[in-house]
Amino acid sequence: MCRIGKTSILVLLGLLIPLVNLFVFAYIWGEIAFATNRSRWYGILIIVPVINVILPGYLAFTD
Repeated sequence: MCRIGKTSILVLLGLLIPLVNLFVFAYIWGEIAFATNRSRWYGILIIVPVINVILPGYLAFTD
């Protein structure tokens, strides 16, 4: 995921801190969305319970 989003491996250290990990996870998914020519705001949607199951498929299989 870090390679796709072009983020540093050190960003993953943020996943070890409670509550900060939500924002780091949203940041990584926002960078992945940006790498697929979509808005970075899609990263925020990964926090929403039902959408977090749908979003990776949407980013992977749509133009």
